[in-house]
Amino acid sequence: MKKSTILYYSKFILLLALTSYAQNDETSTYDKIWDKVTLYENAENSLISKFWLTGRLQGEYHSFDNDVSGDDHDDYDWRRFRFGFKATLLGDITLHSEADLGLENQGKPLYNNLTDTYFS
Repeated sequence: MKKSTILYYSKFILLLALTSYAQNDETSTYDKIWDKVTLYENAENSLISKFWLTGRLQGEYHSFDNDVSGDDHDDYDWRRFRFGFKATLLGDITLHSEADLGLENQGKPLYNNLTDTYFS
């Protein structure tokens, strides 16, 4: 097994251990991070009472060791990155908009298209 693979898994296990340790706190690290996505909130404002960020990132990693030929291969891929916002307008109307961004669009624009835009 390659040193980089061992190092990768060691970091992953350490991250899991720290995450479980943080959950013993009243507020977890995960919750503290997600508390930061609300950029504006004011129930008294009749036009826009809340504005927050949304999104998701999907990646994958693979690693192959070939004992016969000695060829090793490891790589990662950013499959999908969506970034957008939600806003509560006029009391109870929610505007949601999200764009698909290509993190691996080599030589192409970062923006691909809108994936969601709607009122609810």
